[in-house]
Amino acid sequence: MLVCLLGALLRGPAWAEGYLATDLQKLPDLVFGVDQAGFAVSTPSYRLTTGKAYQLTIVSARKREYAIHAVVPIKPGKYRIYAKGLDSKGAVSNIEVK
Repeated sequence: MLVCLLGALLRGPAWAEGYLATDLQKLPDLVFGVDQAGFAVSTPSYRLTTGKAYQLTIVSARKREYAIHAVVPIKPGKYRIYAKGLDSKGAVSNIEVK
């Protein structure tokens, strides 16, 4: 199981004051391999807001290993978390930061 903190780095153009990781918002787990083929993800997209701290747990539904590539969003935009080489088969989740 891999736990990602998308916390203090989720800030907009103006840096937030204080320690953002004190009030983490737990996101629904991102589970890879929820379909028969073992590629689809449980949550195809997340919507986040800059200046807030988030916790995301990434899990494999089967005993399969995935080479996960992700971003640490610092500013608003669209980002992806995906299994390298398997994103065209559905092993991808999108993050939109507002």
